[in-house]
Amino acid sequence: FYPLPIPKEGAIVYVYPGMSRTNLVTSLAEENIIRIKPIFDLYTSVTGKVPKSGEFLIPKGATAYALWKQLTAGTGRYYRSFTIIPGTTFLQVRAELDKNTYIKHATTKMTDKGIMETIGDFTHGP
Repeated sequence: FYPLPIPKEGAIVYVYPGMSRTNLVTSLAEENIIRIKPIFDLYTSVTGKVPKSGEFLIPKGATAYALWKQLTAGTGRYYRSFTIIPGTTFLQVRAELDKNTYIKHATTKMTDKGIMETIGDFTHGP
């Protein structure tokens, strides 16, 4: 395989939880990360491997083989920072998490009380 058309700063690929291989290949083709979709689709199908979910930073110079290996092994994850300033309230943190389009958090549909119960604190409010 030849190097993929990835910019010098790399490309960020997001694999949704439960995303099928077919949908991922289509997404990679639409984002112009892979050149020849049918060949990459066939290759990924033959490997029988399932991609891991998460955000990945694909480096410049990566080949289609390296890309699929990275996505199925779960290596090269891209982590975004989220800073909680001392003194910030629970409600302010939740509001900031909700505003951040890059962070997918499991508490989106939970009530404040539900979050406290999940962490095992039944006596305090948020």
